[in-house]
Amino acid sequence: NIDPRLERERRVDHEAGDALAEVPAAVGIGFTDTIVFNHPVITLDEAQRERERILAPGAPGLAGGPYKMLRTQVLRRLSQINANTLAVLSASNGEGKTLTAINLAIAIAADSGHTALLVDLDLRNPSIHRRFGIEPTVGIEDCLQERRPVFEAMVKIAGYERLTVLPARSRVEQSSE
Repeated sequence: NIDPRLERERRVDHEAGDALAEVPAAVGIGFTDTIVFNHPVITLDEAQRERERILAPGAPGLAGGPYKMLRTQVLRRLSQINANTLAVLSASNGEGKTLTAINLAIAIAADSGHTALLVDLDLRNPSIHRRFGIEPTVGIEDCLQERRPVFEAMVKIAGYERLTVLPARSRVEQSSE
């Protein structure tokens, strides 16, 4: 008798392997510190970056300092609990979770020993794509609802070599489901 949970995990692992097997071999695939599955590279307009208060690549200057200190504390605590995933949450809108998530991801990616995948899972009000000036054709909600491969939704931002963004495309009704 097979435990249904183990069978489900085996199926998910197998399906994930199938999705990766569909990635074309070495054609158009390069490597940086993250594996790049021919992701589109978006150029972030400097005026947009400044208007949205997004840190420059490498998180330099006075604005980058506090995020680098936060990065150090977060990475230390994640290491203590042997974790590599972090969620930025708040109880209500307008408290700065999107800006914090973006700039913390940039600060983490500024460390040559780390990469960052920034995922917009605020499906009630996705905004990371707007902050970066991206109009994605595939979003994380498509991966969740239609089982599209995650790499199809990933984008790179020019100049942010170790940062990959996985945006949501649009608001999802019944997002808790």
